[in-house]
Amino acid sequence: MGIRCAAGREVYFKGEEKKLLSVADSIFASGYLTAGGQGIEYTIKAVTDAGFTCEIEAD
Repeated sequence: MGIRCAAGREVYFKGEEKKLLSVADSIFASGYLTAGGQGIEYTIKAVTDAGFTCEIEAD
């Protein structure tokens, strides 16, 4: 079982992304389900700035 991040993380976790990313194992980016979101570039930067790596999967 995993923990996923989606819409609202930029608002609710602003400045605390590293804490959030340390427990999440997947992130929705660039159009979260039914809501538009920030671009994939922002998400990749947030992940790498927090000291993590990412793997991009697309359906």
